[in-house]
Amino acid sequence: MASSIHIEKVKSGSFLHNDRSVKVSYLIDDSSLNECSVSADEAIKTFQELKLQAQENYTKRVNQKMQKNTIFLKEAIVNLEEHHTLENLKPIIEKLESYGFKVLQSSIHRDEGFVNSDNKKEKNYHAHITMFNLNVETGKTVKFGKNYRSELSKLQTFVADTLKMQRGKVSVKEHAKEINVKVEKAT
Repeated sequence: MASSIHIEKVKSGSFLHNDRSVKVSYLIDDSSLNECSVSADEAIKTFQELKLQAQENYTKRVNQKMQKNTIFLKEAIVNLEEHHTLENLKPIIEKLESYGFKVLQSSIHRDEGFVNSDNKKEKNYHAHITMFNLNVETGKTVKFGKNYRSELSKLQTFVADTLKMQRGKVSVKEHAKEINVKVEKAT
């Protein structure tokens, strides 16, 4: 299976989904097999504290209220294999935090998937890493850098290397060239 990391905006309700405080109808296995770093209640409390602090600091800095369409939370969804644990996610979490995100909750879901035509369970092992999307000191949105697509491509490679999984197809030319250079040097 190829690794991947996909980052999207989410609402605070994702905390409840991630720790299974809210029951999900499409589960195919026992949720006790899942792992979660903190409860939804703990994550929501931290989120509310950070949000208030970021809003106050933003207002002090620019002398106006934060925009209504501000995205406070983002979530990284990472494909996994059955053997991966929260411990395996630590380098990925550290990498995300190096960009300025504050990770509030991480979870591994082993209870999702589908039943195929042979009536066999096909598991969808994956992790959710929910992050505060603002710099608390400034109230500004966290950015991946000047070349967003290239930086995300490098993050994909980092995730594959970290989890010892196959890297998906490289779609950014600069990063593909960079990887080829490394391969040529190794051979």
